[in-house]
Amino acid sequence: RIEPALAGVRPELRRALAELFRAPETIRSVDAFRRVAGMSRMTLGRALTRAGLTSPSGLLRSARVVRVYFLVRRGGLRLKIIAPRLGYSSPRKLADECKALTGLTPMLLSRTVAPDEFSALIANKLMRRPL
Repeated sequence: RIEPALAGVRPELRRALAELFRAPETIRSVDAFRRVAGMSRMTLGRALTRAGLTSPSGLLRSARVVRVYFLVRRGGLRLKIIAPRLGYSSPRKLADECKALTGLTPMLLSRTVAPDEFSALIANKLMRRPL
């Protein structure tokens, strides 16, 4: 859904974004994200702004919530198992972040929001200007 925004970004940043959303447990901080992208913090921020994407920290939060959605929806994993894998200090912190980003708890989100609808919701959160 955000592919058009990525058309003008450097290949290193495209790869870093793909890795972030494929395995958010491996990129737990903005510093780790910028290292994977091969950019300074400032250069990363500017590149994301030019692409119309949210901040690096916004991308990190969104990637983790995407992972939570699919782990709960498909695998039925409990938050106490998921939270430490994704770098949360507690299941409550994970649930709070999910609710702040989507308006719903992880369990309610996974039970009531279809994957296509969820994808659109997250894509709008990733863009500085909603799609």
